[in-house]
Amino acid sequence: MSHIRDRFEELEKGKGDYGHDDLYLLSEDLVSAILHIDNPEVIRVERTYRGRGRWVSQCYTFESVFGENLNKVLHQAISGKVSYDEEAQFSLEEFREEMRDRIFEYLYFN
Repeated sequence: MSHIRDRFEELEKGKGDYGHDDLYLLSEDLVSAILHIDNPEVIRVERTYRGRGRWVSQCYTFESVFGENLNKVLHQAISGKVSYDEEAQFSLEEFREEMRDRIFEYLYFN
């Protein structure tokens, strides 16, 4: 699984070397690899009750797998989504676009 961290760090080192479209596709590939991790000890999304019927998504990751920067990006993408459905459960797949966009933004604009 450290290949995900290695891929992200390689993209990080090459900031400015990739065009918009290429980086977008590379970000999507990275997210696909993250979503294929089938281990809730490495990455998962849960919900926490915040009062007044609000349930908020909370990201949990194993930082040594993703590295510090990707870990922060994933938390920004996943944590904080609000639901008022008491029965709803969050899944990582529903955060695909947010993860891709946050990774892309981090690599393209920072």
